[in-house]
Amino acid sequence: MSFQIDTDNRENFSSTISFHTFKKQRDAFYDILRIWEENHLVPGWVFQIALGGKIRSMLAMHNDCTNYYHIARLFKSQLLISCIQNRHQVSSRLLTCFIISL
Repeated sequence: MSFQIDTDNRENFSSTISFHTFKKQRDAFYDILRIWEENHLVPGWVFQIALGGKIRSMLAMHNDCTNYYHIARLFKSQLLISCIQNRHQVSSRLLTCFIISL
């Protein structure tokens, strides 16, 4: 998902720190997604072990409801994009494991 000028600009965050932290969180999210895409079908690969800490770290970067809102919107948008691109539902395993990791 690309930068959304209407929602991802500085004016939609409570502070400059919050805005810059979200950019780091967005980068971490895409790193997590990339790791999952490359490894989730590998026998013996365990989501919680591989990504649990990264997800917790991403969410803990800035304890602000605005950041949580933007991360949730990013996750939802990426999930929908993946469903459309694959023309079938994304494995509920990703969603379930992500929620369990919280």
